[in-house]
Amino acid sequence: MSSFNMPALGGQDQNMKKVYSYIQMLNEQLRYNLSNITPEDNFTKDSFLGTLLLYLLLNNEYMEELKRKAELLLEQCDSVVLTSIDENGFPRPVPMSKVKAEGITTIWFATGTHSEKTEHFRVNPKAGVCFQKEINSVVLTGYVEIVTDEAEKKALWQDWFIEHFPGGVNDPTYCILKFTAKRVTYWLDFQFVKGKV
Repeated sequence: MSSFNMPALGGQDQNMKKVYSYIQMLNEQLRYNLSNITPEDNFTKDSFLGTLLLYLLLNNEYMEELKRKAELLLEQCDSVVLTSIDENGFPRPVPMSKVKAEGITTIWFATGTHSEKTEHFRVNPKAGVCFQKEINSVVLTGYVEIVTDEAEKKALWQDWFIEHFPGGVNDPTYCILKFTAKRVTYWLDFQFVKGKV
């Protein structure tokens, strides 16, 4: 897909140059087809800012579309990869069954209170999650909270957990990890895009 081909700006307005640089950065990142925009060879300040507003609105629509596709992809994935940072500063990815998800913003996992990943998250809450199906994939980075609220743990309990926690929902080794995404990298339908969640 082609990106919005910006004409050269007249004048030396530094603020306008910053805005222009921002649009160039978006073009490089999105390569999104904005063929309905046909600016003149030179912008006035008002027409340039109007075009920028339209561009940002279209960019927002595009990012929301990607987010919806990512949410559908996650719904099709029973397991994902959760990554913690170990004591030596290296990433430690592990496959995990997702217990619950709210879009791609928040994902819950069940694990042991003394599991290696739980110990990592106690020291460093930074985390990554990735999931994929066929050619499409999504990578999320954010933070993990170790859930201690008993009501939330009971609400998220599933029968198959008994294999890992024989004491049931009140097993002292049972805990929930709550991942909250902050940044995302999409590879969807051959589109590679990074952004905030």
